[in-house]
Amino acid sequence: MLLGRAYANFCLSRDNEKEARAVLSRYLPTLDQIPHCGVLHKVLFLRTWARTLRAQGEWDAWHATVGDALTLAQEAGLANEVAAIQHEHGDALESAA
Repeated sequence: MLLGRAYANFCLSRDNEKEARAVLSRYLPTLDQIPHCGVLHKVLFLRTWARTLRAQGEWDAWHATVGDALTLAQEAGLANEVAAIQHEHGDALESAA
């Protein structure tokens, strides 16, 4: 899953959202069942998934994903991840509200 996320980030950096989505969508249904996948890994995955959705203009799914990532990060006390999510998606979050 972590290698898939890294590859998806690479795809996003090359404006290949379709490939990023294909890679990430393999892991999405079983994200909560992946052994040794902690909260930090889930938040990182959801951040990448949110970037993919945003790049593809899927605003409703993007908004839900960002909300899930933000909630997970806040509940786990991951202050750096909360700040990163707000930095990456704050402008769009404000306009979507």
